Amino acid sequence: MITPDSAFAREPLNSIVVVFGRLRRGVSREAARAELAVLHRQVVDSSPPDSWVSQVEPTVSYLQEEFTWLAGRNLRTSLLVLLAVVLCVLFIACMNVANLLLGRGVVRQKELAIRTAMGSSRARLVRQLLSESLLLSVLVRYRESCLRLLQSGCSRLESHRAAPRKYMNVNLRVLAFAAFLSCSRPLCLALRPR
Repeated sequence: MITPDSAFAREPLNSIVVVFGRLRRGVSREAARAELAVLHRQVVDSSPPDSWVSQVEPTVSYLQEEFTWLAGRNLRTSLLVLLAVVLCVLFIACMNVANLLLGRGVVRQKELAIRTAMGSSRARLVRQLLSESLLLSVLVRYRESCLRLLQSGCSRLESHRAAPRKYMNVNLRVLAFAAFLSCSRPLCLALRPR
């Protein structure tokens, strides 16, 4: 990382720099390599004659190739296997939650039958089931959001001791989507026939 007190700032001609960038749409790898060669030639012309800068040559490679080089040839396969395992665990967790809700519905069948016998309308029972599920879902989502914000805050405090700007951040769009899902789930599950 280049900072004002780093070795690169003190001796820029004795440091190697690796730059990650994103090509503009329509710019080929060869065009980027040609532009980088022109910039490199300018740096070589402005450096001292005995500098090693003229001995290196800039290269342009895809970021995926760099990570494959860092992690091995089967990185994509490893990530796909990891994704499959995570999806299986998520599926098992969802099935467990669905079974718990189904069991709760079977247990509450007697209660709903008694309420119906005492004169509660179907709309009132639906409102009760929806409000219970929605309240439970909102409380769980609020707790999770508070834990995520707390984790993000702790990460930021910890990052001041380490390299700057290396902290986790809460994406508000993802948080809003998760809140939408947590509020729409009770509507689907509370109204399904038992």
